Amino acid sequence: MKVGLCYRDFIHGEWIEEIFPNIDFIEIMPDITNVKTMDKLVELSKSHEVEIGFHCLKSSLGSKEGIHIPSLENYYYQYKYCNADYFSDHVAFSHIQGRYLSTVNAIPYSNEYVDILVNNLESLQGYFENLILIENITQNELNKENQFSEGRFFSEVMKKTPGNVKVMFDITNAYVTAINNNIDFLTYISDFPFEDIVCVHVSGYEKLPNGKLRDSHSQTLDTEIIEATKLVLDKCKPKYLLLERDFGVETLRDTLVDIDKLNGIATEHLIFK
Repeated sequence: MKVGLCYRDFIHGEWIEEIFPNIDFIEIMPDITNVKTMDKLVELSKSHEVEIGFHCLKSSLGSKEGIHIPSLENYYYQYKYCNADYFSDHVAFSHIQGRYLSTVNAIPYSNEYVDILVNNLESLQGYFENLILIENITQNELNKENQFSEGRFFSEVMKKTPGNVKVMFDITNAYVTAINNNIDFLTYISDFPFEDIVCVHVSGYEKLPNGKLRDSHSQTLDTEIIEATKLVLDKCKPKYLLLERDFGVETLRDTLVDIDKLNGIATEHLIFK
């Protein structure tokens, strides 16, 4: 299992050369990474023998209108340049009539949207020959149009897609969704196709005064999310275990502490699995 970092230049750029010796893998978001930074990351990855993954925001995989072709064409060349191990994006839509909505938006978990997502994923095959990973998003309120659970939705999609399409499971997204909708975490994730999980994202969250959680990527990994991570790893064998940290980083140590925690979890998982 490779332990790595979801890179954010505005957070990690100052210390990136010191971070690289501590990771096995780095995930790049082309939507927020400029050309010069990407070039530097590729060179550092080569010198440290660190592999690269691609995580995107604008493919609009869950859109009735189809994938957003202009974004995909940009991703294609960046992906090739970085020689990325995988391409990934969210099970969501990000565009309406060609206009970017500034975020990813939830889709209903229904038979109709299983087919929409499967068709859109087929369109990606001409762009990305390696792994294509689809990720669950945070939902503070579940869609009233859902016909079944998020986990079952992913399972139905996996049944209908080629073998190079797999799951990027964001533990914190699922944990926050479960808690904010008053569902037990293990119950919430029980229907997911754990055998198809290749990559795991983990991040910190904020606890709000009303008892809800905010998926802010701004806090260190606490005991609850570490335990949730262990529970998930007991059910699957991912190749990548990656830290997301977008805010609240003031020193190099803020990042390395959480990477150390994930390394500890990965080691424990390999010993006792």
